[in-house]
Amino acid sequence: MKTAYLIDSTAGFLQEYSHRDDIYEVTLSAMFPNGETVFDSPDLKCTERFRTLRNQFEEKPTSSQPSLGEIYDVFEQICKEGYDEVYCVTLGSLLSGTYNSVLSVAQEYEDNFKTYIYDTRSAVTTPHAVMEEIIRLVEAGETFEVIDRRVNYIIDESRAFLIMLQLDSLQEGGRLELSEESLIAHNNFKAIIEISDEGKLFVLDKVRTERRREEELIRFITEKYEQFDGHVSVIMSNAFAEEEMFAFRAKIQQKHPDIEVHIRTMTPSLMCHLDDKGYIFGIVPNMERIDKI
Repeated sequence: MKTAYLIDSTAGFLQEYSHRDDIYEVTLSAMFPNGETVFDSPDLKCTERFRTLRNQFEEKPTSSQPSLGEIYDVFEQICKEGYDEVYCVTLGSLLSGTYNSVLSVAQEYEDNFKTYIYDTRSAVTTPHAVMEEIIRLVEAGETFEVIDRRVNYIIDESRAFLIMLQLDSLQEGGRLELSEESLIAHNNFKAIIEISDEGKLFVLDKVRTERRREEELIRFITEKYEQFDGHVSVIMSNAFAEEEMFAFRAKIQQKHPDIEVHIRTMTPSLMCHLDDKGYIFGIVPNMERIDKI
């Protein structure tokens, strides 16, 4: 069985696995008022160009999903290479239309190869972890039934949060479900925003200080740590908040020295919706070390 893998660019996955020719990517982008487009990449030159352009305009950039033409091109290439199956992983379908676009194109290739598509209901942290697990299981010779069960378990058991200084970009984009709108303008509060099981954003809690917010996040880590006997990983992602993420990683590892904490570079399409010091924070089970699933 010849297997290909397809992931969207928000996970920053392809750069890490550029030595492989069986991994494909569809690319999201950030679009600016002057018409310039910055395509997704965790490369420093790309993220710095995004920041330079964003600082030039009062109007915020907008994110754009991959074109149908690009998705068709990728599926055509997979077809030409003679693959028997392809595993596709995308960020949450309620956060982007990428999942539905890939699903639509995949249906036209049903006679050429089998396609398994996973809506991770999240962003960056979960898609990256899911694709790594799929590749590991395929290379271990596991059946689709085993892979499907374990992948859905990761999606169901992962948690993802947005840590932001300002919430206006989320509010303006209509991506934040919030009944207490006064919280947005109330600078005395620090919001804990979670990406729900349905893939929506909501304010889980609000606290007065950054220290209290970090304590709450570490409490969530501890709950998952205890649930999985320590077999969890933490992933943080932003292009410009390395100092904040490294500082928080030190606090996490002070509490749980054996937890792996990965810091990744966020791509421009997601940076459209965060401030420079905000980041995505995810807790995922380490399935390679869990045998009961």
